[in-house]
Amino acid sequence: MQTTEPQRLLRDAGGPAVRPHAPEIHLRDRLSVFYRYRFVAALAFLLVLGGAGLRAYSQTPLYRATVRLLIELEDERSLTMEGVSTSNNSTYVDPEPYFQTQYRILTGRDLARRVVAKIKGRDEVTDGAVSDFASHVAVEPVRASRLVDVGFVSADPVLAAVSANTLAEEYVQQNLELRRQNMERSLEWLAQELTRQKTIVEASERAMAQYREDNDALSLEDRQNIVISRLNQMNEAATLARTIRV
Repeated sequence: MQTTEPQRLLRDAGGPAVRPHAPEIHLRDRLSVFYRYRFVAALAFLLVLGGAGLRAYSQTPLYRATVRLLIELEDERSLTMEGVSTSNNSTYVDPEPYFQTQYRILTGRDLARRVVAKIKGRDEVTDGAVSDFASHVAVEPVRASRLVDVGFVSADPVLAAVSANTLAEEYVQQNLELRRQNMERSLEWLAQELTRQKTIVEASERAMAQYREDNDALSLEDRQNIVISRLNQMNEAATLARTIRV
């Protein structure tokens, strides 16, 4: 390779070898390259744009309908069962398990079956239809509240709205039926307990009358009779239960 004269002089003098400067690339050169391949760039742009449009067109749009529900804790007065006191209880009970149970009910198959039967207008529905409906239901609790958002996703906006509304209606109806059943069982137990207590009171009164007759004793006041007091409490509980049921 031959070197230029300036380079030879610098090397002979002991100085560093000087490389020639690379030519600068100006904006004009870049534009000229882009202009030269303008058709290729336009074709690539059109291909990308067409692919994105085709993908968006081929995808089915989904619609989400949402209803908001208020989940209330069970009233202790409606749970008057044998062995359960109706008096105030200071013991704290964590409500979280109750809420989690309600969320499971909202997304469960039993409620889904009711909703599908209501929408289709017939009692018999297939397990596949129930599973498909339940898979489109989503529950999202609202933080720091007793509210919950229940959503239903579908490609049909009308079906999404009808499903969400029907789900909320059937959930409320199912809770009312459950509470009514609990109340009926409570009233049934109270009626049996009242009959039992009445029998005890009558037997006590007969025994007391026999005791007074045999021993010439004075009668006791009603407020001193523990059995009668118990009967009065049961009567009050029964009245309260009937009022709550109404």
